[in-house]
Amino acid sequence: MFEEFIDINERRVYQFLNYCYERDEKLYVVKDIALDLNYTLVKMNSVIQQAESFCERYPEYKLSFLSENKMIKVEFSSQFLLSKVYSILLEGTIGYRFLRKDLG
Repeated sequence: MFEEFIDINERRVYQFLNYCYERDEKLYVVKDIALDLNYTLVKMNSVIQQAESFCERYPEYKLSFLSENKMIKVEFSSQFLLSKVYSILLEGTIGYRFLRKDLG
């Protein structure tokens, strides 16, 4: 219902976290993720950097670059929820804030 509020960059962060969470691996080759998600390598690195920044808003996972940005390590806590990621992304949108203000 609210998917239109979330911009393309936030959707990519969600898609990336979903990808990693479903595979549940400790290490990922950036190039492989880019191929699987159909992103250029430049776009993939941008998405990973945004996901790394998102850790500040939702610290239930850790993400770090390894071996000259060719690999990443992703660790999810037992408290990690994809629905919470979506909720946090949604709550940060202007459209959602306006809607809550109008309803509240």
